[in-house]
This record gives sequence, C-alpha cells and structure tokens, in this order.
Amino acid sequence: MKIISCVLVFAMLAISVPMVAAQDKVYFVPQESIVDGGYCNSADVEIWVNATEFKSGQINLSYNSNCANVTNYAWNTTNFPMSGWTHHDGREWITFMTSMPSLTGNYQIGTLTIHCESDECTTPLNFIEGSKLFDPSANEIPANWINGTFECIPPNTCGDLANDGTVEMGDVRLLLEHVGTHGAYEWRADVNCDGEINMGDVILLLNHVVGDPDEYPLNCCEE
Repeated sequence: MKIISCVLVFAMLAISVPMVAAQDKVYFVPQESIVDGGYCNSADVEIWVNATEFKSGQINLSYNSNCANVTNYAWNTTNFPMSGWTHHDGREWITFMTSMPSLTGNYQIGTLTIHCESDECTTPLNFIEGSKLFDPSANEIPANWINGTFECIPPNTCGDLANDGTVEMGDVRLLLEHVGTHGAYEWRADVNCDGEINMGDVILLLNHVVGDPDEYPLNCCEE
C-alpha cells in the first residue's frame, strides 16, 4: 500500500506541474550570427517569441559595443503595431504590444541590423534584467530568454583555403584534396568563378602560386 500511495502522490504532483510556461520563450534567429568580412559589414538578426496568451513585452538587450553596434531596428508592424525602440551604447530597449486581446504561437517581434565594429571579435547578445512578457492583465509571464552571439570574422581571400592570410602551395594541396574528396562548394575554392570546384581551379591556383599572379589572376565569385 505504501508503494502504491507514493506512486499516486507522485503522479498527482506530475499532473499538477504547469507545462505551458516552460514552453514560452524569446530567442534569436539565427541564434549565433557570423559576419564574414569583419569591420563595416552588417547582418540582420531577428527576435522571435513563442508564447501562450501574451499581450505585450519589453526587451533589455546588451552587447559589447567594441565589437558590435545596432544601427537599425524594424519591428513587426503587422502583429505588434504598438512598438518602440531606444538605442544606447551597448544596449537596446525594445517594447512591443499586439492590438489583439492576446496572441498564442510563434511570432517575429522585429529585426535588428547589427554592424561589426572590429574585424575579428565575438559578443554575447544577452537578454538582461528588465526583459519581460506580459499577459492581457499585465501579469508577467515566466519565459525562457535564450541569449545569442554575434561574431565578426576577417574577410576571406580568394584561394586562401587555409584561411591564414596568404595564398601558397599549401592552399593548392588543400584544393586538390577538396576536389578529390568531392567537398562541398566553398566560395574561396572556386577560383575561376564557374560555379564548380574541379581540376580547372587547381591548375589556375597552381599557376597563380608558382607562376605570374598577374598572368593567372584568381577570380572568385562574390560570396
């Protein structure tokens, strides 16, 4: 009887645990952003909410301003026509509210345009204190605020498969291996910009390295 009683109590407790709140979340798309090209290049990062019967929310977002800077924010005017945005150094304050009684489901809140302030750096995108979701009665809704990252990497060099800043015989060897193993398409490996990576690219890269680079120029397509 004791074993049965314990099982019944456990089952009742399990049933009484609310599951909806655990599913409510605010997150980024992409969660981890990488900007190829470093300084002066930008990427769009979307903010999404997946929640049940929410009315409004506020976001206090922080990041390292030596690495990144938010240059624009475009909110979802369709679902959240009553929205606002205030920019600070290394911090963004965003508010949003639906004109409907409430919303349930997955909705894009808005889109951040984030600019690289350095050639090579990484900064967290953190939802800090003050970030909240509210129901129609202005009660706070518990939610999982999923932080993200924003990374700036140096520009790629055409033919530099080793990504070490130089084009040399080591890159020719890597390109030959790439062709031999039928590797996936890679921008800096397609040195003749024909949309394929094959022995033609290997020959051109070899001539460029051992011959006259001006006579055998590399011509990778735009990323």
